[in-house]
Amino acid sequence: MAQDNGDPVIAEGSTGHQALASVNASMAAARANHSGSTEPLNPVAYQWWLDTDADGLKVLKQRDAANTDWNWIYPVESGAGAPLNIGYQLSGDSDYNMPTLVAGGSEKAQQVQVFEMTAQTADRTITLRVSEDSLYGRILIFRPHWDEADYDVIVTGGASDSIAGQPTGGFRLAPGDVIELYAFGESPTWNVVRLLSSGVYTVTGAVTLNRHQRRVFADATGGAFSVTLPDPATVKGVEFVVKKTDAGGNAVTLASYNIDGASRSLASQYDSERFMSDGTAYFRV
Repeated sequence: MAQDNGDPVIAEGSTGHQALASVNASMAAARANHSGSTEPLNPVAYQWWLDTDADGLKVLKQRDAANTDWNWIYPVESGAGAPLNIGYQLSGDSDYNMPTLVAGGSEKAQQVQVFEMTAQTADRTITLRVSEDSLYGRILIFRPHWDEADYDVIVTGGASDSIAGQPTGGFRLAPGDVIELYAFGESPTWNVVRLLSSGVYTVTGAVTLNRHQRRVFADATGGAFSVTLPDPATVKGVEFVVKKTDAGGNAVTLASYNIDGASRSLASQYDSERFMSDGTAYFRV
C-alpha cells in the first residue's frame, strides 16, 4: 500500500532530506495509484485510488469532476467469483456464489460480466448477490451446448436479493440456454433482460406458473392438483408445455384460463398440452 498526505507541495524552509522524503512519498503513492483500504487524504478531481478492500475486492476508482465522490472503474483481480468489467469467466462444476458487485456510499458500477457454466455431475446452483447501494450491473450466464444434458444449471437470487419473476426453484438452464440479467438502484433487484431456456420444471403439487416456467413435468403421484396459468395478457407469444409424467389416476388440471376455449385436464400418464397466448387467450400449438 502506498498513500501520502495528498499534498506533494514542499513546505518553505524544509530541509533537503525532508523535501526528498516528500517527493519520494508522492511518487510512490502515484505509482501505486494511492492504494489502500481507506480513501486518500485530500483527494483532487480525477485522482486515481486503488481501493484494496472494496467489499472484499481490489477495485480501481477515480475521483469525479466535482471532487465529491469516487467512481468505480473496474476490479483488478479475478478468480473465486471476483467480477471483471466486461469480462468472461469459466466456472468449475460446483455451486457458485456470485459476488457483491458494489458496496459503499454512492459508488456506481457499470459492468458486463459473462459466465460460462456447466453441470457435469449434479444439478448446480448459481446464486446471485447484490449490494444495497447504488449499482448498475449486467450479467450474462450461458450453458454451452456441448454440456451434458443430465443435470440443470440453476440460477437464483439470494435470500434478500431476488430475481424479479423468479420461478420456484430458480431459473433452470439446459445445454445451449442463456439468461441475461441486470440490477439497478438503491435497493437493486435482479431483472431478466433475456432468457433463452428449455429448462424443465418438475412439480408435484399446486403451482402458479410465470412466464419463465415454460416446460413443466407434473407428477401427481401424491394427489391431484392444479397448475394455474398466468394471465394471457402478460405472456403474449410465450409457449408453454405441461405434461403429466406419473402413471396414477390423479388428474393435473390447468386452471384459471381456458385453452382453445375449453378447460383442460391431464388425466393419464404422458397426457400433455402445448399452448401459447395471443395476448388475450390461450391456444393450442
